[in-house]
Amino acid sequence: MVNSDQQASHNTPVVDFRNTEIAFSHKSDNGLKRTFWLFRLMNKAWLVSAGGSFGLWMNSTGISLFDPLIRSTIFRQFCGGISLEDSTEAIQHLAELNTLTVLDFGAEGKVKESDFDYVLKENLRAIAYAADNPSVPVISSKITALASNAILEKYQLGKLNSDAEKEAFKRVEERLDTLCHAAREGELDHRDGRTAESRRGRLDRQLGDAGRARHDQRQPDAFGRARPIPDDIGWFENVWREFK
Repeated sequence: MVNSDQQASHNTPVVDFRNTEIAFSHKSDNGLKRTFWLFRLMNKAWLVSAGGSFGLWMNSTGISLFDPLIRSTIFRQFCGGISLEDSTEAIQHLAELNTLTVLDFGAEGKVKESDFDYVLKENLRAIAYAADNPSVPVISSKITALASNAILEKYQLGKLNSDAEKEAFKRVEERLDTLCHAAREGELDHRDGRTAESRRGRLDRQLGDAGRARHDQRQPDAFGRARPIPDDIGWFENVWREFK
């Protein structure tokens, strides 16, 4: 009787992560040396602790003196770019190696509504970018980047008592609803081959609507509120029930 490992060896190629020659073939010798040097420094707990605290302090005070150093070391190792356009080179490089990209806008732990709306707009742009790029099948969007931890904790505990807290959570629902509708439209764009002009026009409307309440009474959204687009997101309602 053939076990699953033996069967896999006959039918599909087995990825051997011990073969570092293949794993790092996309990097130059200098690139490997730079990565080795960076991770050796990151293994020093005192340096990571001091550097992290110092970096947060510089960011809070607006000091950008060390930005070039950070971008050429840590940022270069772990990030694709500072914008979608800046990330394109890394995405294309990965595509040449038969590797797909998941876009992830790095922003969490915020407390201002304007920050959450900004993250939503960046995610909408990422969805539009992914719809045009076969190398980007999905984007990653964290709920903690669209809502404060305090509001999420109070909702989980059933302690959304004040009107301000309820309104804040309502805006969280609206951001998720907008994001999921955009993802659905992006999937249809890719499937139906919609024109770039129509996609850009819809993105402009989505960015304009981001963070604003919906007042049209013609169609309900995933949360039973009014929304002027077809109500075809039962898949999202199931996801939302699981979240609740």
